[in-house]
Amino acid sequence: IGGEPSGLMISTWNMEWLQPKFELSPSALSYSRLLIDVGETTSVQLEVENTGSLAGSIDVIFESVEFDGTRELIQRTSVTAEAGSIGLVTLDWGPSRPGVQWVVATLENGETSSGPTVDVRAAEEPSFGEKVFGDVNPIIGTITGLLFFSVIITLLVMMKRMTANQGSKISYDWDEYSSELEDDEDDDYEDDEDDDDSDAGSTQQSDGALETDWVKGADGYWWYHDKATNEWWYKDADGEIVKHP
Repeated sequence: IGGEPSGLMISTWNMEWLQPKFELSPSALSYSRLLIDVGETTSVQLEVENTGSLAGSIDVIFESVEFDGTRELIQRTSVTAEAGSIGLVTLDWGPSRPGVQWVVATLENGETSSGPTVDVRAAEEPSFGEKVFGDVNPIIGTITGLLFFSVIITLLVMMKRMTANQGSKISYDWDEYSSELEDDEDDDYEDDEDDDDSDAGSTQQSDGALETDWVKGADGYWWYHDKATNEWWYKDADGEIVKHP
């Protein structure tokens, strides 16, 4: 009566809900370094796997946890991942207190993952090498230090040799000068002796001449006549030789 004919086929379809689904594996959270001092930082990386059938994003909270259970918020962020892929989140963590600590990442859906436990050390005063060379590879720092000290030692040895050579030259020059000075003094002394001998000889000759040419006069005085100058000399009562006026 105007209705649909009996035996009509009805089609059905299976419905699938497409949605992202984020999960964290036990080793999803890692650090770039495990030896940390207070004031230093380490890079924290979290791998979030989207096992769902649709791309999406989810919020993530990073917290540091101390041995006594104290928690401190590090950062709140979000991560995006395509269906069947892994999304990465990276941040820097710098502990403010020493002690045993680790980082915990918590997704908005309640999934959590903990990083390795680290023993944060108290900050130490940098050594002399660290102040000079900074935070460098120990091998490179050692080689650089050895080269530096080798250069210093070489310079000191060269300076010592130059000083020794200069001192030897000065000593040689002084010895040569002193030898010449002694030779000059010996020559002067010999000249003085020759002059003294000559003067002594002349004096003796003059005295001899005077002794032989003195004549006692009628007045009782001894008289001498210098024929070269035609002068007369006599000895007074005191024995002094006086020129006759």
